[in-house]
Amino acid sequence: RTLPHPTLAAFDGADGNTSCPRRDRSVTPLQALTLLNDPVFVECAKALGERARKAADADDSRLKFAFELCLGRLPTERELAVLGELI
Repeated sequence: RTLPHPTLAAFDGADGNTSCPRRDRSVTPLQALTLLNDPVFVECAKALGERARKAADADDSRLKFAFELCLGRLPTERELAVLGELI
């Protein structure tokens, strides 16, 4: 409890020894680097991609599936167009 996991430290994880009714938001370059390079997040991204690949045949359907899986809602037309350009 007294030694937080390094990933939690990068994302300003709450102290396990005290209550935390509200957390402040933070965005730091270290968080972006952690998301890009930490093996846990890389494996999660690979698993999500594989799951989306198996779920549908067309890119549009895969994008909708992955978007809904991650965010719990369908993408708007604009969001779908932006994601389509990234592919």
